[in-house]
Amino acid sequence: MNSTQSLKFVETLEHRRFGEFCDACSRYRYIGLCYGRPGIGKTLSARRCSRWDCFENVDPNPYAIRNEALVALIGVKTIYYTTPVVNTPRRIYDDISRLSSQLRSLAREPLRRLATRKLKEINVRDNRHAEEMFTMHDWLSEPMPKLKPTYAAISRKYAAKEKCIGDPTRLILE
Repeated sequence: MNSTQSLKFVETLEHRRFGEFCDACSRYRYIGLCYGRPGIGKTLSARRCSRWDCFENVDPNPYAIRNEALVALIGVKTIYYTTPVVNTPRRIYDDISRLSSQLRSLAREPLRRLATRKLKEINVRDNRHAEEMFTMHDWLSEPMPKLKPTYAAISRKYAAKEKCIGDPTRLILE
């Protein structure tokens, strides 16, 4: 357990100001610098504003995430990153890219789950329809009726919606 997780958090005026500062940096695309004496709560405020404790405990595999954890992470648009002591620009870039990719995957996961549920319903409907047509349909008198929407149409629809979800990362706190 991290030492920041075991502490109780007191929301102070400085923390609220830090949150406003982060919102302004995100909204207006500023590069901001927050500094001060050690121990006044800069790191705790950054972790709290980014909801990093929730994100940090989530399995990177989006299929393994429980619904409760996914609900807690809806709307997270901030990455909290601590630069390692020994680093290179490439490592920092790769680490931030990985975290951004995880955040993007989490943002798309509710839509993926909805699409999976809808596609399963269509698959069950199509299987039931095929079984009925096999046993009851007069194959010589008329063509077999087509069901709408098709599995492919729904799959394309949700793929287009997923593609419209861009990178949710709006702020990187270090």
